[in-house]
Amino acid sequence: MANLNLVKTIQENRNLACHYSNYNWFLAGSFLAETGDWLNRMALNWFVFTLTDSPFYVGLVEFCRMIPIMLFTLPGGVAGDKWDRRKVIMVTQIGALLTTLVLAFVIYLGVNSIGYLAGFILLYGIFLAFEIPVRNALIPNILPKPAITSGLSFFSAALNISRMIGPGIAGLLLASWSIPTVVFLNVICFAGSIAALMMVGPVHPRAETGNQLKFGPGIKETVTYFKDHSIVLCLFGLGIVPMVFGFSYTTLMPVFATEVLHAGPEGFGLLLSCSALGAVITSLALGWGKYPLSKGWLFSGGIAAFGGGLILFSYSAFYPFALFLMFLVGMVSQGYRIIERVVIQETIPDHLRGRILSVVMMDSGFIPLGNLLVGFLGETIGAIAALRFMGTVCVITVFLVILMNRRILAIR
Repeated sequence: MANLNLVKTIQENRNLACHYSNYNWFLAGSFLAETGDWLNRMALNWFVFTLTDSPFYVGLVEFCRMIPIMLFTLPGGVAGDKWDRRKVIMVTQIGALLTTLVLAFVIYLGVNSIGYLAGFILLYGIFLAFEIPVRNALIPNILPKPAITSGLSFFSAALNISRMIGPGIAGLLLASWSIPTVVFLNVICFAGSIAALMMVGPVHPRAETGNQLKFGPGIKETVTYFKDHSIVLCLFGLGIVPMVFGFSYTTLMPVFATEVLHAGPEGFGLLLSCSALGAVITSLALGWGKYPLSKGWLFSGGIAAFGGGLILFSYSAFYPFALFLMFLVGMVSQGYRIIERVVIQETIPDHLRGRILSVVMMDSGFIPLGNLLVGFLGETIGAIAALRFMGTVCVITVFLVILMNRRILAIR
């Protein structure tokens, strides 16, 4: 009996990503890079707002940061399948580091041109757009297959913790430090992330080398894979809907905080913090690899619950209950995204991993489009009706997709 328990314990440890030093270095580097990015993002947004007193220019800066995700993640995926993924990440991070260093120096010199600033942020966004799919594709190369689910979940938790603490740290620092100094902290974070990546060595060498991979045929092979594997296409397609109609709920939160819940700017920040906390808890819980239901049910149910949570929130006028609902919204929204990534990572072959993930990661690029749509709806039909519409679209879409392809529920 003792031997059986020992074997079981060893097996469970092998399924946990945190028991592999390569992964721990990778996770530490990812956490540093993401936290530094939030410091950089908050500092630059604050700089633009104090410089122009215009929300439009802040939105323009955010657009320059996000639009490369739509345009450059696929070339990044090709690069990740063609060359060593760890080295590709390091090159993109060195590029982002140098861009940030120059940007901090330009602000320090007093150059206040929005055009210069937007150009630097666009270049910075291109480097990150190349990096995003490659970083995700590297995880299965530094972990054995049983630990991939755990690795993806803990990776997601690290990013969400950065999302929680990064803006708060930036706010505290901006109260006493200059903007160029806070921007320069991102340079230090990138340097630490690059140093951590240098400690990582692939546990499982890639089965195929992509040195001969060309961009055109590589894209064609990616399209063919989606055509031949309808379940992956279905997961990706369904996952886009909440990115457009769900995650843009943050656009309406200032209205709810001030006009519906009467909680002011502090209440607005706490609403988003509760959502991020829910996302972190889900990520950590799923990191142990024990799911109460099949992955298909968790994925589709998570999107439906996300939509339902937004609908319930729209009816809430009691602030503590609204905080609780935001916590649940963060939990279920993060849960479905992790399940989607896990299923796709377990399904796709390694020589296509970078390209397929680059397409999947494009879903974040739909959030700005959702922000425009939700902003328009908020102006025309009101914030409450807009939020109910968004949640309803998410719920109805899930049921329609299940009716058309019930195989999605059978995913294990």
